[in-house]
Amino acid sequence: MKNPRVALIVDTDTQPYEGVIVEGLAELVHEGVRDVTRRIVEKYVPKNQWSHTFDELMRYPRVLIRIRPSKVLDIMSYRRL
Repeated sequence: MKNPRVALIVDTDTQPYEGVIVEGLAELVHEGVRDVTRRIVEKYVPKNQWSHTFDELMRYPRVLIRIRPSKVLDIMSYRRL
């Protein structure tokens, strides 16, 4: 990866607004993609759709992005967490 620096923001769009800003270095991870994808499907998809959703997702190349944070900030105050 030529430039591994990343920033990630996760926030809410309703009041009270909350969220975090994460800055750090990203790394592409190719191992364990199937297992992580399966766990995500099982957490967020209704059980009767697990198999179909997992199969559809795995039809395409997938990669994990690991972020090693150097700074984590509260989105409303910019205080370090």
